[in-house]
Order: sequence, then C-alpha cells, then structure tokens
Amino acid sequence: MAKRLLRALLVSGLLALAGCGWHLAGTLPGQAPLGLVQIKGDRSGTAALLRESLRFSSGVQLVEEDNPAALQIAILGDATGRRIIALSGAGRAREFEIIQTVRFNVRLQGRDLIPTDTIEFRNQVSYDDSSVLSKEYEIAALVESMQRDAAAQILRRAAALKR
Repeated sequence: MAKRLLRALLVSGLLALAGCGWHLAGTLPGQAPLGLVQIKGDRSGTAALLRESLRFSSGVQLVEEDNPAALQIAILGDATGRRIIALSGAGRAREFEIIQTVRFNVRLQGRDLIPTDTIEFRNQVSYDDSSVLSKEYEIAALVESMQRDAAAQILRRAAALKR
C-alpha cells in the first residue's frame, strides 16, 4: 500500500513538473544549436558567464583558437558604473543606480551577424552606511545578475540569427 502511494506521489510530481514547462538544461525547443562557438573577451564578467552557460549546452562546442567555421561572440566592453540618485540629510549617498553596459558583436565566417551593439541594464539599490559589507555583497550579486542577463540576451539573439 505504501509503495503504491509513493509511486502515485512520484508520478504526480513528475506530471506537475512537465506541466509547468520545466525542462532539463540544454537546447530549448525550437532553438537552433549554435555548433562551434568562440568567445572573445576577458576571462571574467559577461564573457566568463557566456563560456559557463555554453559549456553545458547541447549542440555547442567551445573553441579557444580562431576557427573560420566558428560563431565568434566578442565582448568588446563590459563596464559597471554607479550613480548617486538620492542623498541623506547628512549629504551621504542613500540610493545608487547601478549601470551595467556590455558592448559586443557576433561574427560568422568573416561577416557580421550582429554588428557592434550595446546592452545596458540599470537597477536601483538603497545604501546604508551602517551595513556597508552586506550592501557591497548585494551590489556584487546584482552586477552578476545583470551580466547573466546580458549573456542570455546575446545568446538568444545569436541563436535567432543562426537558424
């Protein structure tokens, strides 16, 4: 009796996962595999996150050296900036705007699929001098999230053009 109940719970859980659209990592339905891909850029920031996400994707083989058959994604600039948008009564920063700017291009066999373009993300974060360390960790996590979003957007655009 307990086995039947456990089996029924397992099956209903799997059906719920399938019904909500969950899927294993890899190529999405209707998304073309990218094939050979070369990421040009720093070993940190958005370029590193692009490499990380492609390393586990099906239908993708990362190459390090120049290969004319490879889709080349070049991260030309990856900058993070801060702008004060609110001050406290004592004249200290109370709220910042974090700006993440990524310049990139995508080339295939010597021609531009996506000419040099810029993606920019902006987020606001409150700031408190009494919790500097935790706010810096929060800002670092926010910057990484914006870089992941930029990497995902670049990959979606490249996959759409590769179809």
